[in-house]
Amino acid sequence: MRTSSGARPKPTGMQSYRRRMVQEGWSEQDVREALRQAPSTDRPRLRNTSAERIVRRAYQDVLNREPDPGGLNTYTRAIIENGWTIRMSPGAAAQ
Repeated sequence: MRTSSGARPKPTGMQSYRRRMVQEGWSEQDVREALRQAPSTDRPRLRNTSAERIVRRAYQDVLNREPDPGGLNTYTRAIIENGWTIRMSPGAAAQ
């Protein structure tokens, strides 16, 4: 298993989340949310990279082209700052 940055997760973190799932009934979504809120030195860079990847894929899927710089910036910011998901992004209804 690897994190989104390609690093291996720390065993203590894995044990902690596993315990919460088993003993406290956490769902996969609960773990994902906790990880999103956890402090990380790589978080801003990774979040921006992931958001840009989502925007580029949406443009390719819906418009069959690369995003223009303005569109890439606008939708990347919307994902990062407003918590947009793939389902909420423009063009999601077309899929």
